[in-house]
Amino acid sequence: MEIYFSIEYYPDPTPSFILYTKFVKGKWTEPDTVSFSKGRRTSEPFMSFGGSRIYYFANKIKNQKGSLDKCYSERNKDGWSEPVSLSTPPNFISPKFTLHPCIVSDSSIYFSTYSGEIAYSKYENGKYKEMKILPSPINHQNLEGTECWGDPYVSPNEEYLIFRSNREGGYGGSDLYISFRNKYGQWLNPQNLGPTINTEFDELGGDVTPDGKYLTFGRNGDIYWVSTRILKKMKKNRVHNITLDTAGGFQ
Repeated sequence: MEIYFSIEYYPDPTPSFILYTKFVKGKWTEPDTVSFSKGRRTSEPFMSFGGSRIYYFANKIKNQKGSLDKCYSERNKDGWSEPVSLSTPPNFISPKFTLHPCIVSDSSIYFSTYSGEIAYSKYENGKYKEMKILPSPINHQNLEGTECWGDPYVSPNEEYLIFRSNREGGYGGSDLYISFRNKYGQWLNPQNLGPTINTEFDELGGDVTPDGKYLTFGRNGDIYWVSTRILKKMKKNRVHNITLDTAGGFQ
């Protein structure tokens, strides 16, 4: 078992970088910097393809397109390969950038744009198509005071989306929300994950572990986890949600 996470401004003001720790003989090893993170800014790692590939954003990489590119490294006998940019799309041309990649089963990608919106780029015929911005009320169009980085996590089968928002009606700061997807490809009205997870502080980075058992998230510089049973319970209640209109949905 291992955990990859990013850190910033510690121990001194410095660009973000990625650390990892392994669970050995009943305890976690001392966190160490991942090889591909040395000498460049990296952050927001996402493990995929059974642990053989890790996605993140970075600078100072070969064939870089934006000021920060979504890229990946592949696991090898020595650890990890050097970063490989996903090119454009889904990356932007500098000085724009994208953050928080999440890869689903067909290799399509969800991410945050430089303006904080949640976007999607479909992987088809060996390349990524132009991005689409997810419609309101997932994003903050026409919702005053809801500017916030989305930090999207989408389940591998694209059944549900977890994201953060500071929209009205939360518990304070930015809260984690979940939206389920109906059979027409529309995202249902987001539900707040409630006081078990959300507090008066900022909650962020809600991701589900590869085995589907735990939801992890950040708060005040710490990493927390909770059973995904809370997500299954919310799925049962989704029949009371209002779907987006057909024009606002996407396939």
